Amino acid sequence: MLPDFPIVKELMYELLSERLREVHRQQLGFFGTLRSHKHVEGHRTRTERADGSVDDHEYTEVTSSRLITDDEYASITQDDITKRVTDLTEEMAEKVSGFAFERISEILEQTGNTIDHKGKPLTVDIFFEMLDSVWIDFDRNGRPSMPTIVATPTLRTSFERIFEEIEKSQEHRERHRSIFEQKWIDWRDREASRKLVG
Repeated sequence: MLPDFPIVKELMYELLSERLREVHRQQLGFFGTLRSHKHVEGHRTRTERADGSVDDHEYTEVTSSRLITDDEYASITQDDITKRVTDLTEEMAEKVSGFAFERISEILEQTGNTIDHKGKPLTVDIFFEMLDSVWIDFDRNGRPSMPTIVATPTLRTSFERIFEEIEKSQEHRERHRSIFEQKWIDWRDREASRKLVG
């Protein structure tokens, strides 16, 4: 009979699982910062938006796999396993985030909440148009809860340039302030018209 080491195996499993969760969170980027919860049953989910619209959709299966052959099994090391599992986790995170961006794009197209300037470079005017098109909430002290901008490295540089331009120009700062004053009024009106349950 071969020896068994259940405590060692359980510890290795826990360490590897924690490593996987951390790699997965990191690889998901923006999506890794969002709260999530598991659905343990069912085959569909429903999204209810602030505007009252509802979207039902089926779950989408996302999978990745790795095979360890019989020949490899005899000589594989813990480092080899960790590397393979890390690669697998990175691949899964890439698939999940790719699917999420596709789904978001579909929803934005359906709701008409897109701005397409046909590949033109990002300008202050385009940025203000984007900012004007999104809902912004405020905390009880009147501070805006800013939306997260998810961008490629190249586009990130463009956004940084835009922010600098806004900061340097009195006209741009005034326009920025005006947009946020209107956003605050819109938020206040939304809050005042909410139906409270109770």
